[in-house]
Amino acid sequence: PVNLQKRPVAEIEHRDEVHGDFIEHDKSNWVEQFVGKSIGDPDLENWKIRRDGGNFDQLTGASVTPRAVIGAIAETLVFFETHRERVFGLPPGTHAGSVLEDADE
Repeated sequence: PVNLQKRPVAEIEHRDEVHGDFIEHDKSNWVEQFVGKSIGDPDLENWKIRRDGGNFDQLTGASVTPRAVIGAIAETLVFFETHRERVFGLPPGTHAGSVLEDADE
C-alpha cells in the first residue's frame, strides 16, 4: 500500500487559530506520528484519535482539528491506493514508495 515512509504530512492551509499550529511541521512534531503509516497499518477503522478508539494522538483540548486532519490523511491514502495506476502510472499491487522516494531527490 501507499505509505508515508519518507514524506511527513504537511498542511496546505488551516484556519484553526486556537489549536491549528500543532499541524504545522515547524511548530510541532504531531505530524511525525504518521511517518511509516499506510492504509492497513493501522487498519482503516483505526485512523482516528485515541479518544475515539483509534491509534493516533490528539493534543490536549483539541479533537475537532485532529479528527479532520487524520480523516483527510486516511482519505488521501485510500484515494492513492484506489487510483494508483492513474496517479503513479503503476499497476495495482506495485509499491509506490519508489515513486515518492524519487521525488525527494
